[in-house]
Amino acid sequence: MTKAARLTPEDPLQGAAMAGRWTFGYDMPDELGGGFVCGELPLRSDGILLRRYGGSTYRTGQFTWNFQPWEQVTWWTGETNPQQAIAILKCRGYDLCEPDPIPIDESTYGPVPGEPNAGKHL
Repeated sequence: MTKAARLTPEDPLQGAAMAGRWTFGYDMPDELGGGFVCGELPLRSDGILLRRYGGSTYRTGQFTWNFQPWEQVTWWTGETNPQQAIAILKCRGYDLCEPDPIPIDESTYGPVPGEPNAGKHL
């Protein structure tokens, strides 16, 4: 495994290609406050894993997505292989799905017509 690079003050989506991207759900341990969180995890080719919390709401036949800003996952080992990254994330308790069809550089997207369905689990 490689050591993860540090984010620069610029846009965290810039500077490296995307190696993988997933939607996640995570059941927070009680010692971290408990509860369930969801969002997105893109893996950059330089070993940086980013995270943003948020997700979709469904109302009257339409979805709208809202997300917080991107942040670097500080515990990440620097792994750059997407399949290995999936294995690490699953071992840490993340439930992963294919990403939602929203632009990675948008924090709000929609409304988009559609019906609820389960994402493809990985």
